[in-house]
Amino acid sequence: MSADNENGSHSQAAFRNAAIDQLESLHRFAFHLSRDPALAEDLVQETYVLALRHEHTYNRRLRDIRPWLFKILNNAMRKHFRRESLVTSREDLNEAHADPAVPNSELLPPNSRLQDLDWEQIDDSLKHAIDALPETLRSAFLLFAVEDLKYRDIAEIEGIPIGTVMSRLSRARKLLMQSLASNPTISGN
Repeated sequence: MSADNENGSHSQAAFRNAAIDQLESLHRFAFHLSRDPALAEDLVQETYVLALRHEHTYNRRLRDIRPWLFKILNNAMRKHFRRESLVTSREDLNEAHADPAVPNSELLPPNSRLQDLDWEQIDDSLKHAIDALPETLRSAFLLFAVEDLKYRDIAEIEGIPIGTVMSRLSRARKLLMQSLASNPTISGN
């Protein structure tokens, strides 16, 4: 076996291992957006079929395969929703009327991330608040807070400008804070 074949096989195995390592994250994201376990499974499966089919297009110099896989998943989800006519548009919010003046407060203490929490044990009010977010805000929020992706990666995955990502995250935080503040079990009202 030549050195090129060995490097190619090693590179292919490394790619597949890196892709498989993201299975749980992709499934979690698909489930939280689709709210349907069977659909989430189908979308993740389609994501991996497409990733393996288009493995040759992945830029191996990139350190993180996650944004590439999330983009494939996001595209598969959009295609499904268009095909099923369940969602007429993911752009159901008027970005021009976004409120940019949102306090820079956080829902969690510093150095704490939602991905570190056990979603089965997390407070129901927070889960309901996240589920109640409009899809475009929920998607950006989950990619940022749960999957720990950078603004530029989210922009690439969602196919939107970075400024729109920032606006969506700001609005999602504001809506979450409002929802949690209005919950008597949290605010003590």
